[in-house]
Amino acid sequence: MLEGLDGFVTREVGRFLLKGKTQAVTLHELVGLDGAVETARQQRFAQFADALAAFREQHWDESIAILQALLAVHPDDGPARYYQALCEQHRANPPAQWDAIVRLEVK
Repeated sequence: MLEGLDGFVTREVGRFLLKGKTQAVTLHELVGLDGAVETARQQRFAQFADALAAFREQHWDESIAILQALLAVHPDDGPARYYQALCEQHRANPPAQWDAIVRLEVK
């Protein structure tokens, strides 16, 4: 989902628990200035938001399908590639406990 913040548009890329920290943070990608983000890019990020929502619900196959479609058109989308790999990993080995927070073990 694209969000406006003080004149900027951002894309949420998820909640992450960084190594050595005890509280997760929500990370956003800075997309551009409010009102200057083209419709095609907004649609791409809406598609990513759908995949992220499916990820949070542990719907691995749904998330992977959305991400594969996104990556077919935008293969350079780093967050989409990251979540596709993460969903494939979780599909093969589902986490015992789930809170939809990505835990980063290295800095």
